[in-house]
Amino acid sequence: MINKRQNPFFNFFVGLMAFLTFFTEVNPVCVSAAENVPVKHTSTSKSADDKQVSPEEVAAFKIGFGTAVLAAIAGTILYFPGKEVYNAVSYHVEESYKKNNFIKKFGEKKAEAVEKQQGKLWDWAACLVSIIKMKSKDSKISQKDLVKAVMGKPAFFEHNRMETPPTTCFYDVGMRTALGNVVKDYSLSFERALIEFPSQPKNENIQKKITEFYNKTAQKGPFVISDSYFYDGAPYTHFVLVTKIEGELITVEDPEIGMKRVQPLSAFCGGYINDNGEAKLASFEMFTYVSKSK
Repeated sequence: MINKRQNPFFNFFVGLMAFLTFFTEVNPVCVSAAENVPVKHTSTSKSADDKQVSPEEVAAFKIGFGTAVLAAIAGTILYFPGKEVYNAVSYHVEESYKKNNFIKKFGEKKAEAVEKQQGKLWDWAACLVSIIKMKSKDSKISQKDLVKAVMGKPAFFEHNRMETPPTTCFYDVGMRTALGNVVKDYSLSFERALIEFPSQPKNENIQKKITEFYNKTAQKGPFVISDSYFYDGAPYTHFVLVTKIEGELITVEDPEIGMKRVQPLSAFCGGYINDNGEAKLASFEMFTYVSKSK
């Protein structure tokens, strides 16, 4: 799955060349007309007199026209850098807003196991890379390696990196094959589980499925899960890393904001359910890497 993007720098170059070509053709004519062509002023009387444009008026026209042209060129040149700066600032402002809301609700505990995601939607890659590095201490794998393997070359700027797999994509054979090729030297195998919600899910059933996956497939190791905490109450797929389930408590680390929370497992699972008892999402995924030797 390779993301194809229209190249904005190519569009900018074409537009700039077209503008400069037009300016080169039109400007000499305008200046010539301003300097040499007499302007006829007609009054209410029958007589009319020809008046030559003064040098001061020609100079004022040149300055005004030149300033407008320079402003247009500067605006064109700075459009894309300015847009990138604005998007980058907006991205970090949104991230800060989410982090502050998270701290108000769960307290301030910094993530210890999960990497900070290096793309706007690279939560899944950050979680998987963190697991691989825990399982294979000498691993030099990066988030970019995973993204390139399954989705092609990523965008240069972090806020433009929108590469994220669709829901249930980790059941796609091509996706898992691509991921397997990346970790083939680390003696790891990919394990996953897809949980589909009934219309009225039960909290205890969700707890059971999560605990079973943690105990069985991950050998009580970390795994990735679709988060049950929804920013501003809006459901969307966001992957986090579960590092521990101990008794009635679950520890979850968020790669987007670099924070972790420890909460009752029942409260975590209750986050998937609306106040009216209906599921917020149709399904959620869990996946991880396990050592082949175990």
